[in-house]
Amino acid sequence: PLTEREKEVARMVAAGRISKEIAGTLNLSRRTVEKHRQNILKKIGARDVVGLTRWCLQGGISDP
Repeated sequence: PLTEREKEVARMVAAGRISKEIAGTLNLSRRTVEKHRQNILKKIGARDVVGLTRWCLQGGISDP
């Protein structure tokens, strides 16, 4: 259910990167990255970064 950009952001969040770093890498504003994070959490039904990371690992989106 995630867009390609959301998957990209999710991978980086799961890897432990902060919004500012993600924004710099993807050439986005920090606010845009934070909005993507909110949308991702809502779409996958996670409450926090731990839930997002677990979802990424189980779904094969992120490396262990």
